Amino acid sequence: MINSVMYDPYELIEKLTSLKKLGYIFRGHPNATWRLIPRVFRYTGQKYLTENYPIKDNTYYWYFNKEIKRIVELWAKIKFDHLLPQGLRRIFDLYVFIIKYNYGINKFNNENLGSIYSCDEKTLARPQRDWESEQTFIDFIGNILQNWLNIYNLDGSLRYKARPFEELTIIEESFPQHYGFPTAALDFSKNPFKALWFALLNNFSNCFTIFAYKQITTISTFPTKIIENTNQNNIRAIKQEGCFVYFTRPCYSYVYKNKFPSLNDCDKDIQYGVNEPYFKIERIDVPKKTTIISVLDQFLLQEDINKNTLGL
Repeated sequence: MINSVMYDPYELIEKLTSLKKLGYIFRGHPNATWRLIPRVFRYTGQKYLTENYPIKDNTYYWYFNKEIKRIVELWAKIKFDHLLPQGLRRIFDLYVFIIKYNYGINKFNNENLGSIYSCDEKTLARPQRDWESEQTFIDFIGNILQNWLNIYNLDGSLRYKARPFEELTIIEESFPQHYGFPTAALDFSKNPFKALWFALLNNFSNCFTIFAYKQITTISTFPTKIIENTNQNNIRAIKQEGCFVYFTRPCYSYVYKNKFPSLNDCDKDIQYGVNEPYFKIERIDVPKKTTIISVLDQFLLQEDINKNTLGL
Protein backbone atom coordinates (compact mmCIF):
# COMPACT_ATOMS: atom_id res chain seq x y z
CA MET A 1 0.00 0.00 0.00
CA ILE A 2 1.32 3.42 -0.98
CA ASN A 3 0.62 5.92 1.82
CA SER A 4 0.62 9.68 1.51
CA VAL A 5 -0.68 12.75 3.34
CA MET A 6 -1.94 15.74 1.37
CA TYR A 7 -2.40 19.27 2.70
CA ASP A 8 -3.22 20.97 -0.58
CA PRO A 9 -6.82 20.39 -1.79
CA TYR A 10 -5.92 21.31 -5.37
CA GLU A 11 -3.11 18.75 -5.34
CA LEU A 12 -5.60 16.16 -4.03
CA ILE A 13 -8.04 16.89 -6.88
CA GLU A 14 -5.25 16.57 -9.41
CA LYS A 15 -4.02 13.31 -7.87
CA LEU A 16 -7.48 11.73 -7.88
CA THR A 17 -8.03 12.79 -11.49
CA SER A 18 -4.78 11.12 -12.58
CA LEU A 19 -5.57 7.90 -10.68
CA LYS A 20 -8.99 7.73 -12.34
CA LYS A 21 -7.31 7.89 -15.77
CA LEU A 22 -5.13 4.94 -14.71
CA GLY A 23 -8.22 2.78 -14.04
CA TYR A 24 -8.39 2.93 -10.25
CA ILE A 25 -11.63 2.73 -8.27
CA PHE A 26 -12.19 4.72 -5.09
CA ARG A 27 -13.54 4.54 -1.57
CA GLY A 28 -13.82 7.36 0.96
CA HIS A 29 -13.62 7.02 4.75
CA PRO A 30 -14.54 9.99 6.96
CA ASN A 31 -12.40 8.41 9.69
CA ALA A 32 -8.80 7.57 8.82
CA THR A 33 -8.67 4.75 11.41
CA TRP A 34 -11.30 2.64 9.62
CA ARG A 35 -10.12 -0.54 7.92
CA LEU A 36 -11.05 -1.81 4.46
CA ILE A 37 -13.40 -4.57 5.53
CA PRO A 38 -17.03 -5.26 4.55
CA ARG A 39 -19.54 -4.19 7.14
CA VAL A 40 -20.88 -7.66 7.92
CA PHE A 41 -17.34 -8.91 8.62
CA ARG A 42 -16.99 -6.32 11.39
CA TYR A 43 -18.18 -6.83 14.96
CA THR A 44 -20.65 -3.95 14.55
CA GLY A 45 -22.18 -5.54 11.45
CA GLN A 46 -22.64 -8.90 13.14
CA LYS A 47 -24.11 -7.16 16.18
CA TYR A 48 -26.54 -5.40 13.83
CA LEU A 49 -27.66 -8.79 12.47
CA THR A 50 -28.17 -10.22 15.95
CA GLU A 51 -30.13 -7.22 17.21
CA ASN A 52 -32.24 -6.47 14.13
CA TYR A 53 -32.72 -9.94 12.61
CA PRO A 54 -32.65 -12.39 15.54
CA ILE A 55 -33.50 -16.02 14.90
CA LYS A 56 -35.65 -17.81 17.46
CA ASP A 57 -33.39 -20.66 18.53
CA ASN A 58 -30.39 -20.58 20.86
CA THR A 59 -27.92 -21.82 18.25
CA TYR A 60 -25.43 -23.04 20.86
CA TYR A 61 -27.53 -26.17 21.37
CA TRP A 62 -27.43 -26.96 17.64
CA TYR A 63 -23.77 -27.91 18.03
CA PHE A 64 -24.62 -30.88 20.26
CA ASN A 65 -27.53 -32.30 18.30
CA LYS A 66 -27.34 -36.11 18.06
CA GLU A 67 -27.32 -36.00 14.26
CA ILE A 68 -24.45 -33.48 14.30
CA LYS A 69 -22.45 -35.81 16.56
CA ARG A 70 -23.12 -38.70 14.19
CA ILE A 71 -21.96 -36.68 11.16
CA VAL A 72 -18.78 -35.55 12.91
CA GLU A 73 -17.94 -39.09 14.03
CA LEU A 74 -18.56 -40.38 10.49
CA TRP A 75 -16.38 -37.85 8.67
CA ALA A 76 -13.88 -36.56 11.21
CA LYS A 77 -13.68 -39.66 13.44
CA ILE A 78 -14.14 -37.40 16.48
CA LYS A 79 -16.41 -38.00 19.45
CA PHE A 80 -17.42 -35.12 21.71
CA ASP A 81 -19.97 -34.45 24.42
CA HIS A 82 -20.07 -30.86 25.67
CA LEU A 83 -16.65 -29.66 24.52
CA LEU A 84 -15.97 -29.05 20.84
CA PRO A 85 -12.45 -29.25 19.36
CA GLN A 86 -11.39 -25.74 18.32
CA GLY A 87 -11.28 -26.52 14.59
CA LEU A 88 -14.81 -27.87 14.60
CA ARG A 89 -16.01 -24.95 16.70
CA ARG A 90 -14.75 -22.50 14.06
CA ILE A 91 -16.52 -24.42 11.27
CA PHE A 92 -19.77 -24.58 13.30
CA ASP A 93 -19.52 -20.86 14.16
CA LEU A 94 -19.02 -20.05 10.47
CA TYR A 95 -22.17 -21.87 9.39
CA VAL A 96 -24.23 -20.32 12.16
CA PHE A 97 -23.01 -16.95 10.85
CA ILE A 98 -24.01 -17.96 7.30
CA ILE A 99 -27.47 -18.99 8.52
CA LYS A 100 -27.95 -15.70 10.40
CA TYR A 101 -26.66 -13.72 7.43
CA ASN A 102 -29.00 -15.39 4.97
CA TYR A 103 -31.95 -15.11 7.34
CA GLY A 104 -31.25 -11.39 7.69
CA ILE A 105 -30.66 -10.63 4.01
CA ASN A 106 -33.77 -12.58 2.96
CA LYS A 107 -35.90 -10.79 5.57
CA PHE A 108 -34.46 -7.40 4.63
CA ASN A 109 -35.12 -7.95 0.93
CA ASN A 110 -38.67 -9.17 1.53
CA GLU A 111 -39.50 -6.24 3.82
CA ASN A 112 -37.71 -3.42 2.01
CA LEU A 113 -37.14 -4.20 -1.65
CA GLY A 114 -40.47 -5.72 -2.58
CA SER A 115 -40.83 -6.34 -6.31
CA ILE A 116 -37.24 -5.17 -6.90
CA TYR A 117 -36.08 -8.41 -5.26
CA SER A 118 -35.60 -10.45 -8.45
CA CYS A 119 -37.67 -13.49 -9.37
CA ASP A 120 -34.50 -15.52 -9.91
CA GLU A 121 -33.30 -14.76 -6.39
CA LYS A 122 -36.69 -15.61 -4.91
CA THR A 123 -36.70 -18.93 -6.76
CA LEU A 124 -33.15 -19.92 -5.81
CA ALA A 125 -33.24 -18.75 -2.20
CA ARG A 126 -34.43 -20.97 0.63
CA PRO A 127 -37.69 -19.79 2.21
CA GLN A 128 -36.93 -17.31 4.97
CA ARG A 129 -38.36 -19.60 7.66
CA ASP A 130 -35.81 -22.29 6.74
CA TRP A 131 -32.96 -20.02 7.86
CA GLU A 132 -34.27 -20.19 11.45
CA SER A 133 -34.25 -23.97 11.42
CA GLU A 134 -31.89 -26.28 13.28
CA GLN A 135 -32.40 -28.73 10.42
CA THR A 136 -30.77 -26.24 8.03
CA PHE A 137 -27.67 -26.26 10.24
CA ILE A 138 -27.66 -30.07 10.26
CA ASP A 139 -28.01 -30.12 6.47
CA PHE A 140 -25.12 -27.70 6.10
CA ILE A 141 -22.77 -29.69 8.30
CA GLY A 142 -23.81 -32.96 6.69
CA ASN A 143 -23.11 -31.61 3.21
CA ILE A 144 -19.97 -29.54 3.80
CA LEU A 145 -17.95 -31.09 6.61
CA GLN A 146 -16.20 -33.52 4.29
CA ASN A 147 -15.06 -30.58 2.14
CA TRP A 148 -13.10 -29.18 5.09
CA LEU A 149 -11.12 -32.37 5.63
CA ASN A 150 -7.94 -33.63 4.02
CA ILE A 151 -8.30 -37.35 3.29
CA TYR A 152 -5.20 -39.56 3.31
CA ASN A 153 -4.37 -43.00 1.92
CA LEU A 154 -3.16 -45.76 4.23
CA ASP A 155 0.44 -44.97 3.31
CA GLY A 156 -0.01 -41.38 4.51
CA SER A 157 -0.13 -39.77 1.08
CA LEU A 158 -2.77 -37.13 0.43
CA ARG A 159 -5.76 -38.55 -1.39
CA TYR A 160 -8.12 -35.56 -1.28
CA LYS A 161 -7.26 -31.97 -0.44
CA ALA A 162 -9.85 -29.98 1.49
CA ARG A 163 -11.83 -27.62 -0.75
CA PRO A 164 -14.29 -25.66 1.38
CA PHE A 165 -17.26 -24.05 -0.33
CA GLU A 166 -16.77 -20.28 -0.19
CA GLU A 167 -20.17 -18.80 -1.08
CA LEU A 168 -21.83 -16.95 1.81
CA THR A 169 -25.13 -16.45 -0.03
CA ILE A 170 -26.65 -16.77 -3.49
CA ILE A 171 -28.50 -13.48 -3.00
CA GLU A 172 -27.09 -10.53 -4.95
CA GLU A 173 -25.54 -8.39 -2.20
CA SER A 174 -24.88 -5.07 -3.89
CA PHE A 175 -28.52 -3.97 -3.66
CA PRO A 176 -29.02 -4.40 0.11
CA GLN A 177 -25.49 -3.00 0.57
CA HIS A 178 -26.67 0.34 -0.83
CA TYR A 179 -29.87 0.39 1.18
CA GLY A 180 -28.61 -0.10 4.72
CA PHE A 181 -28.04 -3.81 5.21
CA PRO A 182 -24.50 -4.98 6.18
CA THR A 183 -23.14 -7.29 3.49
CA ALA A 184 -19.90 -8.99 2.41
CA ALA A 185 -19.50 -6.49 -0.45
CA LEU A 186 -17.01 -3.63 -0.11
CA ASP A 187 -18.37 -0.82 -2.24
CA PHE A 188 -16.21 1.50 -4.32
CA SER A 189 -16.91 4.19 -6.91
CA LYS A 190 -15.38 4.68 -10.34
CA ASN A 191 -15.67 8.41 -9.68
CA PRO A 192 -13.08 9.60 -7.13
CA PHE A 193 -15.06 12.72 -6.30
CA LYS A 194 -18.15 10.74 -5.37
CA ALA A 195 -15.93 8.76 -3.01
CA LEU A 196 -14.62 12.10 -1.75
CA TRP A 197 -18.17 13.20 -0.88
CA PHE A 198 -18.53 10.20 1.44
CA ALA A 199 -15.11 10.89 2.95
CA LEU A 200 -16.25 14.41 3.87
CA LEU A 201 -19.25 13.23 5.89
CA ASN A 202 -19.21 14.45 9.47
CA ASN A 203 -17.16 12.30 11.82
CA PHE A 204 -15.26 13.13 14.99
CA SER A 205 -11.78 12.47 13.63
CA ASN A 206 -8.82 14.56 12.58
CA CYS A 207 -8.34 13.04 9.10
CA PHE A 208 -10.33 11.55 6.29
CA THR A 209 -8.99 8.98 3.81
CA ILE A 210 -9.42 8.24 0.12
CA PHE A 211 -8.43 4.75 -1.03
CA ALA A 212 -7.60 4.10 -4.69
CA TYR A 213 -7.69 0.41 -5.70
CA LYS A 214 -6.75 -1.35 -8.92
CA GLN A 215 -6.94 -5.08 -9.60
CA ILE A 216 -3.98 -6.04 -11.79
CA THR A 217 -4.84 -9.70 -12.34
CA THR A 218 -8.16 -11.54 -12.57
CA ILE A 219 -6.92 -15.04 -11.75
CA SER A 220 -9.76 -16.67 -9.80
CA THR A 221 -7.51 -18.21 -7.14
CA PHE A 222 -6.53 -14.80 -5.74
CA PRO A 223 -8.42 -13.58 -2.65
CA THR A 224 -10.25 -10.58 -4.20
CA LYS A 225 -12.24 -9.75 -7.30
CA ILE A 226 -14.14 -6.73 -8.63
CA ILE A 227 -17.84 -7.11 -9.45
CA GLU A 228 -19.58 -4.53 -11.63
CA ASN A 229 -23.08 -3.40 -10.80
CA THR A 230 -25.43 -4.97 -13.36
CA ASN A 231 -28.70 -4.39 -11.50
CA GLN A 232 -30.54 -1.62 -13.33
CA ASN A 233 -32.92 -1.28 -10.37
CA ASN A 234 -30.06 -0.35 -8.06
CA ILE A 235 -30.46 3.39 -8.56
CA ARG A 236 -28.00 4.31 -5.83
CA ALA A 237 -25.24 2.16 -7.30
CA ILE A 238 -25.86 3.67 -10.73
CA LYS A 239 -25.83 7.26 -9.46
CA GLN A 240 -22.74 6.61 -7.34
CA GLU A 241 -20.96 4.84 -10.27
CA GLY A 242 -20.57 1.93 -7.89
CA CYS A 243 -18.70 -1.34 -8.18
CA PHE A 244 -17.75 -3.84 -5.50
CA VAL A 245 -14.73 -5.69 -4.21
CA TYR A 246 -15.54 -9.21 -3.04
CA PHE A 247 -13.36 -11.64 -1.13
CA THR A 248 -13.16 -15.05 -2.78
CA ARG A 249 -12.06 -17.02 0.33
CA PRO A 250 -13.97 -15.64 3.33
CA CYS A 251 -14.74 -19.07 4.80
CA TYR A 252 -11.12 -20.24 4.63
CA SER A 253 -9.98 -17.02 6.29
CA TYR A 254 -12.55 -17.31 9.08
CA VAL A 255 -11.71 -20.91 9.94
CA TYR A 256 -7.93 -20.94 9.49
CA LYS A 257 -7.01 -17.32 10.28
CA ASN A 258 -9.64 -16.81 12.97
CA LYS A 259 -11.09 -13.72 11.26
CA PHE A 260 -12.85 -12.59 8.12
CA PRO A 261 -10.61 -11.01 5.46
CA SER A 262 -9.93 -7.33 4.86
CA LEU A 263 -8.05 -5.51 2.11
CA ASN A 264 -5.56 -4.43 4.78
CA ASP A 265 -4.73 -8.08 5.52
CA CYS A 266 -4.56 -8.96 1.82
CA ASP A 267 -2.12 -6.10 1.30
CA LYS A 268 0.07 -7.40 4.15
CA ASP A 269 0.10 -10.87 2.57
CA ILE A 270 1.43 -9.30 -0.63
CA GLN A 271 4.07 -7.32 1.29
CA TYR A 272 5.25 -10.46 3.12
CA GLY A 273 5.34 -12.57 -0.04
CA VAL A 274 2.41 -14.85 0.85
CA ASN A 275 0.77 -13.84 -2.45
CA GLU A 276 2.24 -12.23 -5.53
CA PRO A 277 0.96 -8.71 -6.22
CA TYR A 278 -2.54 -8.95 -7.68
CA PHE A 279 -3.77 -5.47 -6.81
CA LYS A 280 -2.42 -1.98 -6.22
CA ILE A 281 -3.75 0.31 -3.54
CA GLU A 282 -3.00 3.88 -2.59
CA ARG A 283 -4.08 5.52 0.64
CA ILE A 284 -4.35 9.30 0.82
CA ASP A 285 -4.91 10.86 4.25
CA VAL A 286 -6.10 14.46 4.42
CA PRO A 287 -6.31 16.57 7.60
CA LYS A 288 -9.75 17.99 8.35
CA LYS A 289 -8.78 21.64 8.25
CA THR A 290 -11.32 24.32 7.43
CA THR A 291 -9.16 25.73 4.63
CA ILE A 292 -9.01 22.30 2.95
CA ILE A 293 -12.64 21.31 3.49
CA SER A 294 -14.03 24.60 2.17
CA VAL A 295 -12.15 24.21 -1.14
CA LEU A 296 -13.27 20.60 -1.54
CA ASP A 297 -16.89 21.43 -0.66
CA GLN A 298 -16.89 24.15 -3.33
CA PHE A 299 -15.40 21.76 -5.87
CA LEU A 300 -18.09 19.14 -5.19
CA LEU A 301 -20.75 21.84 -5.51
CA GLN A 302 -19.38 22.73 -8.95
CA GLU A 303 -19.37 19.02 -9.90
CA ASP A 304 -23.02 18.72 -8.76
CA ILE A 305 -22.14 15.92 -6.34
CA ASN A 306 -24.53 15.94 -3.41
CA LYS A 307 -26.97 13.82 -1.46
CA ASN A 308 -29.66 14.05 -4.12
CA THR A 309 -27.45 13.30 -7.13
CA LEU A 310 -26.02 10.29 -5.24
CA GLY A 311 -29.52 8.88 -4.72
CA LEU A 312 -29.49 9.22 -0.93
